[in-house]
Amino acid sequence: MFSGIIEEVGTIKSISRKQGCHNITVTSSKIIGSSSKGDSIAVDGVCLTLTGKDKSCLEFDVMEDTFNKTKLKFARSRDRVNLESALKLSSLLSGHIVNGHIDSVLRVLKIDNNRIHLELPVEFKNLIVLRGSVALDGVSLTVQEIKKGSFAVAIIPYTREWTNLGSLRVNSKVNVEFDIIAKYVNRMQIRA
Repeated sequence: MFSGIIEEVGTIKSISRKQGCHNITVTSSKIIGSSSKGDSIAVDGVCLTLTGKDKSCLEFDVMEDTFNKTKLKFARSRDRVNLESALKLSSLLSGHIVNGHIDSVLRVLKIDNNRIHLELPVEFKNLIVLRGSVALDGVSLTVQEIKKGSFAVAIIPYTREWTNLGSLRVNSKVNVEFDIIAKYVNRMQIRA
């Protein structure tokens, strides 16, 4: 489990195929010091298991299904990715509960006045609420606007500078995880 508060931005060093999965190596200067093989680390919001590390790189094996259902399938070496270590029981929950299980890859429609507007496919419209939480590339953000077919989040200058969201452009792809509480409430309403 994560909080959506990014600890550092790493850079993809390599992506390769390896024994039925994909292997991704990411540079790190902060998380690497406190991480151990087997730890869960969110990479652009995707919960991955650390399978190896050296002095400057983290290594992950990514199952085919995870690779194809996230924007990792579009990733290239030198891409910048948001990194967050898993929460400990003593950690502050500064953002919101983020599982690292991506619901969809959505497209940026517009960026203006520190707002990012994204497409909202109809199958997800019941999972988003005004002033509720959503994670974009692992970053905990607040929903500022909902329209038919789209929603918007605000991004403060700090977040723009210290995450990879500052490099988003129109048509960029973003990993999206909707709030887990919204998912459970929606599930209960469907069953009722």
